[in-house]
Amino acid sequence: MKLIINADDLGANERLNAAILELMTARRITSATVIVNGPAFDSAVRSITHFPECSFGIHLNVSAFEPLTKHPQLRALREAGEQVPNQVRSVPLSASLVKAVHEEWRAQILAARRAGLSITHIDSHHHVHTLPALFLALKGVQREFGIRKVRISQNVNVSKPSHLLRIKKVIWNAALRFIYVTRNS
Repeated sequence: MKLIINADDLGANERLNAAILELMTARRITSATVIVNGPAFDSAVRSITHFPECSFGIHLNVSAFEPLTKHPQLRALREAGEQVPNQVRSVPLSASLVKAVHEEWRAQILAARRAGLSITHIDSHHHVHTLPALFLALKGVQREFGIRKVRISQNVNVSKPSHLLRIKKVIWNAALRFIYVTRNS
């Protein structure tokens, strides 16, 4: 069995970048997800080349920082995420907002690839990729870019979720695995 310890939010700020890179240097973590629209993305990408033994995924983000596409509909998600992270789940996801999220995620993956990042897996800021309304947007970018590893809805239970929530997560995770075959990350 191989244990992968992943750090989220590489590219969010210089202090976080330094902490993650220090842990990689010490071989305490083996993986990180990069926020492409984060203010410290460029310096994160410059540092990644020093860690060929580590894997780097993309931390899809529509709930913090300025979106790459500048799509005005994304403002509601960003404002909700910046106020209280779980507020993102209360934003109504209309068809046009889902389309805007898909376009933003696509732009982030393209920007990561243009920067030379080889994306091994997908995760998202505030776990937005696990929202059922965004499932097809997630599967769309996965298929388009050939990314087969995605973080499941919940892999560690800090608190005991309700029976209904557990059932919903089991269904979401099963769909994640079998629609455009995906391995868990």
